[in-house]
Parts: sequence; C-alpha cells; structure tokens
Amino acid sequence: MPTVAPEPAPSTPVAAPAASPTADTTLPSPEAATVAVTLSSTPWGAQVVIDGHLVGTTPLRGHALEAGTHTVTMAFGDQRSSRTITVGGRHPTSHTWTVESDQWRSSM
Repeated sequence: MPTVAPEPAPSTPVAAPAASPTADTTLPSPEAATVAVTLSSTPWGAQVVIDGHLVGTTPLRGHALEAGTHTVTMAFGDQRSSRTITVGGRHPTSHTWTVESDQWRSSM
C-alpha cells in the first residue's frame, strides 16, 4: 500500500509590525482636494460646461472643483468660448467671460 505524506500543520498567522508612533498615517479628506470657484459671464445666463459636462448657467458661485487643470466652456446664444483654468494653490478662483468682447478675466 502506498504511503501518503502527512499534511503540514496549519501555520500560525504572524501579526504585522505596529506602525511607528511618529508615522503620519492620516489621509487628506476628499474635501481638501476641492476648491470653490465662481464662474460668471457678462451678461449672465451663459451655459457652463466643465471638462465636457454641463454644470449649469452663470453665475455659478462656490462650485466645487478638484484641484488641477480643467477646461471651461461657456456658451451664450450662438457665441462660445473655452478656457483652461488651474484650480488650487495660488491660482484664481473667479473667472468671468465677457460675451461681447470674447474676453476672460480671472481674479482671486
């Protein structure tokens, strides 16, 4: 009769080493990665598209955007204008499009 090797004994789990008390294990909250921006137009009522998504009409106050670069497009009647904005840090938080002159103004 063939011999069968015995099954190995189950291993005892080993606990992971404890984190150092000086290590920073906190993660930033999702809110910390967003910035409130104001998007406006002269005259008011332009449709606002951010990164290809319709988000509303101007004026938009306190609209939360993730920090980083975004493409903002505004349309009023048959006129349309796009601009790339950077959100976060020391970048402007207010952006206004003047329809008649097709100019943008940004401020803190």
